[in-house]
Amino acid sequence: MIKTFKRWLPILTGVWAFACALPAVADGVLSFLPSLPLLGKKVNLDLNGDGVVRVTLLSPATHAGGIEAAAWAADLEAMLKSVVRKNVRVTLELPGDNQSLMGWWYSPDTREARERLFASQIDLLLIAEHEKIVTTYPEFFFEGVCRITERARAKNLSTALVLMSKPGISHRDRQLGHTANVVYRVGAGCGIPVIPAGYGWKQVLLHNRLPGDTPVKSRACAYLAAAAVFCHLTDQPLPRSALEAGWTTRKTTEQLALSAQEAVANERVRSPYTGPFRGTVRIEPKNTTDLKIYLPTSQEEDPIRQNLAFILSAANLRPFFKSPADWYTDGLDRFTVPFNLVYGDQQQMAYYLDRSIATGTLAPTNLPPPSLAVFTRLPEGLAQSDDILRRLESLLFNGYDYAHVNNLIYIPYPLAWARAHERDAALTLASDSGRRNDWLTFMIASMIYTSCTGRFQPPTEEGKPHSANKTHPAGHHDLCARIGYGVMTQLASLSAADNTILMRNETTRVEENAPCFASLRLMNKPQQDVRVYCGTDIPQAVTLSRDTILFTPDTFDIEQTIRIAPATNTPALFVSFMASAQSGDPAIDGKSDVRPLILNFDESAKAGFTLSTNAASPTIGFHPQLSPTTRPTAIVALTVRQHGIPTQELFFSSDAASSQALALHPTTNDYAKGLLSVEIRAASRDLRFDGQTQTLTFALSREGMPLPAVALADPTPDRPIPGPAFVNAAAEAAAPQGIRSVTLYLEKKTLAHAVGTRCTAAVEKGPPPSRLVPGRYPVWAEAETPDGLILATEPLFVEITEKNE
Repeated sequence: MIKTFKRWLPILTGVWAFACALPAVADGVLSFLPSLPLLGKKVNLDLNGDGVVRVTLLSPATHAGGIEAAAWAADLEAMLKSVVRKNVRVTLELPGDNQSLMGWWYSPDTREARERLFASQIDLLLIAEHEKIVTTYPEFFFEGVCRITERARAKNLSTALVLMSKPGISHRDRQLGHTANVVYRVGAGCGIPVIPAGYGWKQVLLHNRLPGDTPVKSRACAYLAAAAVFCHLTDQPLPRSALEAGWTTRKTTEQLALSAQEAVANERVRSPYTGPFRGTVRIEPKNTTDLKIYLPTSQEEDPIRQNLAFILSAANLRPFFKSPADWYTDGLDRFTVPFNLVYGDQQQMAYYLDRSIATGTLAPTNLPPPSLAVFTRLPEGLAQSDDILRRLESLLFNGYDYAHVNNLIYIPYPLAWARAHERDAALTLASDSGRRNDWLTFMIASMIYTSCTGRFQPPTEEGKPHSANKTHPAGHHDLCARIGYGVMTQLASLSAADNTILMRNETTRVEENAPCFASLRLMNKPQQDVRVYCGTDIPQAVTLSRDTILFTPDTFDIEQTIRIAPATNTPALFVSFMASAQSGDPAIDGKSDVRPLILNFDESAKAGFTLSTNAASPTIGFHPQLSPTTRPTAIVALTVRQHGIPTQELFFSSDAASSQALALHPTTNDYAKGLLSVEIRAASRDLRFDGQTQTLTFALSREGMPLPAVALADPTPDRPIPGPAFVNAAAEAAAPQGIRSVTLYLEKKTLAHAVGTRCTAAVEKGPPPSRLVPGRYPVWAEAETPDGLILATEPLFVEITEKNE
């Protein structure tokens, strides 16, 4: 008996020890189970509960680097079938003949495919764009993704954006980071997740799992994209059954699967972009009391100009328009005016960018550069909307490329037109006269206004210009303006948030006994309460009646007013009133507006101008600097007169009050006297400057140099010419030290500038070729020597008389 017990004792001890350790073993087994793909947490991708997992890949057929979307879709379907216990279908939707997803969305040729896609019972829509579109046209990439996701969200369809990039040779390749910057911005702006499939190949190269020049690189990247999507959807590594592939070995697929899993895990916690987005469709705010605009067309009845003037008047911004007509008639040099905005279509902007036109050889000054905006017109003769939508992509790409090459702001009017047509086809119907609808013209003007101010100005109840139709349906102007504003703000920031603060102020002058009032409201209804904080950039100078305003979803469109009063006696102090919104609603959170104000303005005071020097010589120069004694509140046009005729026009404004060069033109008599008298006359809405006249005297010296001989060879003096007539002018100069250049002038207009001893030009007061109408026209010339000595002729008055019948 004892022997039997001793024999079984080790066995019983082992059983007892195993029983005691069983809980720990069980815990270890249970903790290990989630790491096994088939034994981990349950994967449910049947989001609509119809018993079938349907995934659609909306992608071009071939991505950068030769990555085939069909192979990608096939690999993803095989991977999902290995873990999902339901039927799995992964389909591929191609954009057809369109280059981008934006073109696929708006093209009438893909309308049936779009309706079929969103009518099907798919569970997940994967969106992938070609890398060329992502990096070259990021705003249009955003437009395509934004429109697709909005439609998918309305259908309760889950969407995800897949980051694809051309596979590089080394993990140090920087193109992937640039592409990811845009893709993650678009994903965040549209509120959809981003699957970092392109980072899988970077992990492969980083750990030397495959060479960068392997012949299966394209096929491997398709497999990596499918594996990244699988890891993102299931939060699991690939199962063993998905590692079998007919195009490579199991060892290779294991390395690829590991790389895809690492890419998804690493990029989920990384911040892919920082700072604001700056693209070709952008907004450059110019917060000024006056908006100075140069329009490269001489058409006075331009519909866009009329509508823009109406918007600026409603926004309490007084416009100052100039055009090439001002150069033809008065010799305006566009580089002497501190313009805030220059806008036009491609033909007009090409005319403006050609410096040989209207300015001769004059170089740009150091004035603040204006916002240069170009827009694309819709082609004439396309009455059917489908014709415009079919050409929409090419129109936008062409205009965008032109703006990008010339560093211009692009106004995507065709895109706004397409959104308006999608919203309500009645907005884009042609008028009875066959011309463009007035509310569409108002939309272009509103987009131009937004590009240089960052604001939205709703149309007022006042009568507005109706250049195309006599009547306009109520609300069409406001609706089109909102669509245009949404296009500009969304594409300029790659964010779908489109709510904003609307601020209205009746005046920009704040006086001690006449305070200013700013009225604020929101453009659209918010989802949550919005708190607006108000203040100024100089807090101690202004007193506000309150600094916080609360808007609710029920009171968002009720204006609330803030009283602004000065708290200092500093004369003519410029401040900026600012309003910033904070809310849990991302559509309005962070939106702001800035308005300029002038405190303690006294119109009864007098202002003048000061000179940097009152002497002129070849050593000192003949271009002294002239500056105002105080900062103007409105644009000041300064006319310079020498020898009895206007020779120059200078402009100062509140945002360009620094000194400007005054051109001196001494004659032989001036050198003989040793003095040059110059008269300046100011005209401005700022009454401190308006009507001011000063006579400036300069001490002249030729520093012992011989004066050149310069004379007008044509036209013949004291001989009336029957008109209208074509008149030519010619000047010749000579000097012992040589002649650098000769310039011909018609009053203050530069007719021609020639390097050498002779200069000829046609005397014109209009677009060439033009004839002079009856009148008296002062023509004069000027010569410059290589050592900097300048000599001008006395003005020769050309008299044009009426023809005798």
